Amino acid sequence: MIKYKLAIATSLLVCISATGIVHAQEEVIEEETGSGVTVDTIQQQAAEQEWQRLIQKSTDFREDLKKMKTIRRSYLMYMENVRTDLILHRQTCRKEIRLSSSYYKLDTVLDCYRQELVITNEKLQKQREYVEKIPGISDDVRWLTLTRMDLLMDALKVIVNAIDSDVYQSVEELQEVKINLLNNYRKPNWLMMTRLQANRLLMWAESLITRAGLAEEQEELSSAATVKLLDTIMCLKEVNELLNSSISSQDLGTARMKLKEGHMEIRTCVEMFKNVYRMHRGPLPDEMEEEVTEEETAPEKPISRRLLRRLTDDYRIK
Repeated sequence: MIKYKLAIATSLLVCISATGIVHAQEEVIEEETGSGVTVDTIQQQAAEQEWQRLIQKSTDFREDLKKMKTIRRSYLMYMENVRTDLILHRQTCRKEIRLSSSYYKLDTVLDCYRQELVITNEKLQKQREYVEKIPGISDDVRWLTLTRMDLLMDALKVIVNAIDSDVYQSVEELQEVKINLLNNYRKPNWLMMTRLQANRLLMWAESLITRAGLAEEQEELSSAATVKLLDTIMCLKEVNELLNSSISSQDLGTARMKLKEGHMEIRTCVEMFKNVYRMHRGPLPDEMEEEVTEEETAPEKPISRRLLRRLTDDYRIK
């Protein structure tokens, strides 16, 4: 039977951002040709180094998650409250617009939209602070996401200032502004948030791989259990492919679809791993049950036609 961690780490050289190690491997092979060092030996050494790196990275990730629990709970509660506030605000505004006279309708529409932009900007600022702190995100994805959020917040502030300065004199002008905001700022921000979620879920996949490997190292598994663990790794490799497709996609719909598929698939992988653990060692400890089932990157709902229409047509004069 192939040593579990070696088989896993070798797979990771291909499926989890290990191109640098592969290139280093090739260079060493060229230099050592004829020196008695075999390709298998070099591959084993590279796999062992990658395995140790992943163990440390995953350990740090899980420790950071523990530190973030209170912050995350507070953040999710805040976001839910903001969603409720926006729903109530839109309901109130629609009623006010219906009841206002034709002379004051545009002023009512502008005032309602201004209030919504202020609430949205405050929400984005809170979201930005959270994105700055959450673990499991690569530096480039985090930076690009924060940049997109900054651009969107700046655009919202410009519109608010324009409303305060009486720039918009008709509903048609406001509609044009909304469409520009949607296409040039909202959608790119949504795309980067989707990539960030996929990037974070990749870290979860790596963490699950090392968790499984460490469980195997602590106690020898049966042949059947080892095979099932390797099946779990193949499952996680599929997750990796789906999430990388999400990260690389330039289309928001495709990126979200791949993220959703990856999120569903990783649940399957988690169940496979839990079944192996139960088969070999009994029920999972409470702490492990919580760790492997916690959903840190649940994908947002897809953008429906109704949502797109609402973002551009809310508070329209009828």
